[in-house]
Amino acid sequence: MTPRYWDWRRFVDANPEFIALITALRAERERVFAALVALPRRAQRDRVRQLLHDRKLAVLFVYEGMVRAGRLHGTTPAAITALAERFDLRRPSHEPVLIRQITETDSRVRTVQSFGPLKRAHQNFAARLIRALHPPRENQFLFNGGIPAALKAVEVARDGGMTHAVELDATNFYGSIERSSLAVTLRPLPEAVVRFVVFNETIERGDDRPRAIVRSVPGSPPLGSSNGLPLGAASSPIAGEVLIGQLLADNRIDFGPSVITYADNLLVLGSSEQEAAARADLLVALAEEPAFGGLRLREKGRGHMMQPGTQRVDHFSMGVPFVGQIGLVDSAGDFSWEPNEQKRAQHWIWEHGSSPSLSEIERAEGKVAAYHRSYPFWRDKGTSEAQDRASLSCARYFAFSTPENLGTAVRDVVLAHLCVPHGDPYYFIPDHMPGWGEITIFERKRERINAEANALIATISRARIAS
Repeated sequence: MTPRYWDWRRFVDANPEFIALITALRAERERVFAALVALPRRAQRDRVRQLLHDRKLAVLFVYEGMVRAGRLHGTTPAAITALAERFDLRRPSHEPVLIRQITETDSRVRTVQSFGPLKRAHQNFAARLIRALHPPRENQFLFNGGIPAALKAVEVARDGGMTHAVELDATNFYGSIERSSLAVTLRPLPEAVVRFVVFNETIERGDDRPRAIVRSVPGSPPLGSSNGLPLGAASSPIAGEVLIGQLLADNRIDFGPSVITYADNLLVLGSSEQEAAARADLLVALAEEPAFGGLRLREKGRGHMMQPGTQRVDHFSMGVPFVGQIGLVDSAGDFSWEPNEQKRAQHWIWEHGSSPSLSEIERAEGKVAAYHRSYPFWRDKGTSEAQDRASLSCARYFAFSTPENLGTAVRDVVLAHLCVPHGDPYYFIPDHMPGWGEITIFERKRERINAEANALIATISRARIAS
């Protein structure tokens, strides 16, 4: 258990009455927001303004903000209640923000912000309000079942004749969203909430100094400017969903279930190459209109979901790309979602033609199971995992030729062979990579693994026959 968990556990045990209050407030919150969804627009506006003054809900959101920020150590219910007195989404908060630069596997650098308890409380309150006022459409799956539900929806669409698809995504999605356009889209959410919470603008006013915007991005932009939605804010995902939903609701593009989205990944489906491509082109053109904030959609890939031998391949490749996966149909009509080449490359450890170090091998061994578990509809993931483990075990033996490492390598090579019974287990033993010493020494190690693996396979075969 983490220190954060034990801080929470100690707080809960020490303050049973306060936790009972929090439990009651959570039930009240569910009731309040469920009722908000059903109100007409004018009544929603009035109710939102009432909720923004609700001090009981403020205590609940501040407490949850403290939990998420890991700030419960040494905290008391009285301190949480005092912080809730400062809870106001319509005014700027000067609470410090931690900035992190994260380099992703595709070398892109993202600026991610980590917020304190008060800003987290504000953002979670705003996110709840936005979702109640603008519930996502059924074909938007970020909040409607996630990636598994989105992939299932693609299969359902295919069963309905939607066999071709174009995947789109938004270039710099959060960073390109403009406050002015989103403020209109999020009505009746007050514009001040959009400005100070959703876009995290903070204005300092001094008696003897000019106004300045202090933002959690490098530099200070001019007053009234926007650098998009902050990455790491709880309100950003649902605000982005609302903008995408507004685009999909346009009467020129509303194709219903033939457009499936997960965040800014959009899969445009059609019964033919021409239909899917035409719909995608129209969606890209509409997204650039000012009403949608000038979103720049780009094509990521296109493909079809037809059985091998039944399709005529023109410009669409076999398999539909979506959210880093490829949907493939085999000759029997069975569907499987596998990681695309980029995702596989991120997982693979043989980089730049050099052998992996021990730390790289250990890191890969720790992640190999999680990597395969993250693709629940990958039909052959068990076989793939067995092959990956065989490669890693062999790499460990090549670097450190101990009897224990040899035994592990032989075992994993045999298991991979049993999953994919090739004629020779040699297939699962990695080729020579520079850095492992002389080729002759390396080949001897490969031959030893192969010989012992064949001997073990023969023993298993005899045992099967005998049984």
